[in-house]
Amino acid sequence: MLDLENDIQKKGLQLFLNDTLNIFKNNVVGVQTFELHSSQFTPQDLAEMSIQKPAVLLSLLGIKNIVTKPIGYGIILELACFVLADNAAQASKTLCNNLTILPFIENILTILESDEHWQLSQLPENIRAESLYSATGVQVAVWNIKWEQEITLGATSSGNLADFLNLGVTLDKTEEEKKD
Repeated sequence: MLDLENDIQKKGLQLFLNDTLNIFKNNVVGVQTFELHSSQFTPQDLAEMSIQKPAVLLSLLGIKNIVTKPIGYGIILELACFVLADNAAQASKTLCNNLTILPFIENILTILESDEHWQLSQLPENIRAESLYSATGVQVAVWNIKWEQEITLGATSSGNLADFLNLGVTLDKTEEEKKD
C-alpha cells in the first residue's frame, strides 16, 4: 500500500510541476521555450543546450519538509526557475546583457507573488532572484529565481486509501428489471 501512496504522491507532484509550468506558459510573454529541467547546470552545459531562447526552465531542487495533514501530506518544495536569454548586446556590457532578460524576471516575480494562480497550494515564499551568468564572454544571460512553496498531496491516509481501493459495488438487475 505504501508503494501505491508513493506513486500517487509522485504523480501529484508531477501534476503540480506541469501546472506551474503552464502558469508560466500562459502568462510570460515573449518566451520561446518552457521546459521542466532536472537540476542546476554549469556554463559549459549552456553551450550544449539546444533550446530556443528566451527560455524558462522549471526545476524541483528538493523537498524541504513533509508533514502529515488530516487530508494528505503537506510538502514544502524548493523550486527554481532558470531564465535564459541570448546576449544580444556586446558581451563586455554586463548591464546590457541583463536588460534583455529583466522583463521576463519581472513577469515571473509578479506571477509568483500573485494569489490568483495558486488556488491548490500555498503562496510561494522566500522568493529570491539572482543573475548567474551574464559576465564578459558568456553568450547567454541566465537568472535564477528560487522559492519555497507548500502543496498538499494525497487526499487520503493509508486506511482511507485501502478502503477506497477495496470498495466495489456490483449491480445486477433482476429478470423483471431487465424486461423494463
